[in-house]
Amino acid sequence: MKAKLSPELQKLIKRNPLASSAETDRVFKGDLDFGLLKYAAVAGQKPEAWAVCFAIAGENGASFDQAVANVALDACTGLARWCFSDGRDSVGIVAFRRLLLESTTAPLEPDCERFLEAVSVAEGEAAAAEARALVTRRLPSKRAVPQAAAVEVPMQRREHAGFSPVPSDNGAHSLGGFDIAMPVCPACGVKTRLWLCFDIEAEPCLAALKPVWGLLPMVSCGNCDAWRYRHDYQLDRDATALILTGIWAGPDELKTVMLAPQPPLERQSVALEESDTATLSHELQVGGQPLFRREPLNPACPSCKSPMVFIATLTSSNVFRPAIALKGSRYHFACFRCRTLSVLAQV
Repeated sequence: MKAKLSPELQKLIKRNPLASSAETDRVFKGDLDFGLLKYAAVAGQKPEAWAVCFAIAGENGASFDQAVANVALDACTGLARWCFSDGRDSVGIVAFRRLLLESTTAPLEPDCERFLEAVSVAEGEAAAAEARALVTRRLPSKRAVPQAAAVEVPMQRREHAGFSPVPSDNGAHSLGGFDIAMPVCPACGVKTRLWLCFDIEAEPCLAALKPVWGLLPMVSCGNCDAWRYRHDYQLDRDATALILTGIWAGPDELKTVMLAPQPPLERQSVALEESDTATLSHELQVGGQPLFRREPLNPACPSCKSPMVFIATLTSSNVFRPAIALKGSRYHFACFRCRTLSVLAQV
């Protein structure tokens, strides 16, 4: 029993309580072994529970890699997927190897490419060759074993053009507000604006995504022209703050012309509607294929150098009141593994 939990673990448990208040209270009182078992048991239906498992293991002073052996085998598929999407490859490798060696029913093909790529990066080519041989033995004989490659899963359904944000009285998402703490713009000293924020867990069309970010922000400075330059951000583990990690402009370039100050954007409810491919224009867009104003953009993650995935376009829109009035389009790309959000603009 642990006398007192860290503030970080307490916060995670409050955000992800167990089914009964009695079980949650037991974990709050310091029974971390009990908490680890309970949260691992529900993680199959609630992937964010794995974050609590990691925090509990850290609170106990142990590596979660060691705890994977005690996780139920049928939970290892969800654990491996969550780890690979959350940048915890070492644990994902352990969990997926358990499936390869012990499970006869787990669906292996959807995740084997990501497993092989993770092994190659973390353990080297010799280990990757052994892993590939193991996968070959387990895959159906008619299927070719993929080579290790960095693969991201686009958030859109491939059959349509994505989704359009629209006003709604009871939508799960938001326009404006302060759901995520925003960084200060290095050019004008004003906080970057959170224009739109999407709750991945609450939206059926987003909940099936591989990444477990919790929230997906659309951001840009609304007070100066620094938005013209690429901005790289990182979303913290709890999706409570966006951290500016880089801006592709020098000091002279950041001496930008100030725009007219904009009043705070009051929080409004937003819903998502499927877009029509035939009528798609330069408008607000979540998922789908981007409609660029100029040449196609293909940014690489500043951390791992892997190709990033297009997730959204922020631009002017008259469907909201007050209207969103912006110059050009801000294209949002993500590296789910590194929790990196990059915003590039075109006019």
